[in-house]
Amino acid sequence: ITRHGQFVFQRRTGTAFVRQESAGKLVKQISDKVKEAIEKIIKKKSWIDAATQMEALEKVRYMRSMIGYPNWVKNKLKVQQLFKHVNSFKLKMSYTEISMHLISNNLRVNCEKIHLPVQPDEEWDKDFAAVNGQYKPQTNSFALYAGLIQEPLYIQGVPVAVNVGSVGWFSGHELTHAFDTIGSRYDSTGRYRDWWSEAVRRSFEVQADCFRDQYSKIYDSEAKKHLRGVHTKVENIADNGGIRAAVKALKAILKETPAADVKLPGLEQYSSRQLLFISFANSLCSKYTTRARKQYIEVNSHSLPEYRVNVSLQNCNAFRKAFQCAPGSPMAPNNK
Repeated sequence: ITRHGQFVFQRRTGTAFVRQESAGKLVKQISDKVKEAIEKIIKKKSWIDAATQMEALEKVRYMRSMIGYPNWVKNKLKVQQLFKHVNSFKLKMSYTEISMHLISNNLRVNCEKIHLPVQPDEEWDKDFAAVNGQYKPQTNSFALYAGLIQEPLYIQGVPVAVNVGSVGWFSGHELTHAFDTIGSRYDSTGRYRDWWSEAVRRSFEVQADCFRDQYSKIYDSEAKKHLRGVHTKVENIADNGGIRAAVKALKAILKETPAADVKLPGLEQYSSRQLLFISFANSLCSKYTTRARKQYIEVNSHSLPEYRVNVSLQNCNAFRKAFQCAPGSPMAPNNK
């Protein structure tokens, strides 16, 4: 019922939600810096030939960002137009009756758009109040929805490093999907086309298989199961790419705005870079029962949150340097 309600009422509930929550300029600035970081990472990949690199950079530059909510949300007239076919509700109406009224209205509004020009900035196919984000290869666009850009993931008034570690990592995660085993099959316009050279594709698959093998070796003692590296490979790649992009984004932000390099009250012992990693870990902090852990491993396309954090950081040289991890220690293994 909850999911059905979210589907039926999403435009109305989303509108009410956004009136209370604002994505803010900082989120857009962070996501833009993460995009720039992705470009820098692409340029430094020696295994990517010039032609493929050029198309990859073009894909990043043409990528459309959808941050928070669509433009029509703050326009009362447009909101009213979205519900113009809804009759007034009565207190005695059942949930089913209300749902049917809204479904009928939505169908009529959508049918009226047939033959009209597509307005991608106005038409979002997800509930923007959802605590989620996504990358869509068919439109070469990524979204951070308003429901996601709130505490504890996005916090007003804290050092920028904290939000880069959470929102910035999330942006990097979604942007990395543009170049994973699925996203790499779509070009900058969203057209299904294999624009990678054969050599680049082979090199990528070899590295992707390394992630597969690394995660597959992990045995969760509580669930008594190995992680499914084959099934989580795409998301694991995005996790690792996301944290690297976030690190580069923070470096660029602090270089441009040195005054942003401030301490977090109560945690003054940590540097900005350390705060980024702490915030990243905190954004995925969770607790599961043994039964839930087993089910998560069996069906989820992501690794368990603790492995999403720990393995990504074990693979991140910037983390080792930030916390001075000794070679061979748990977070700085010699063999990754």
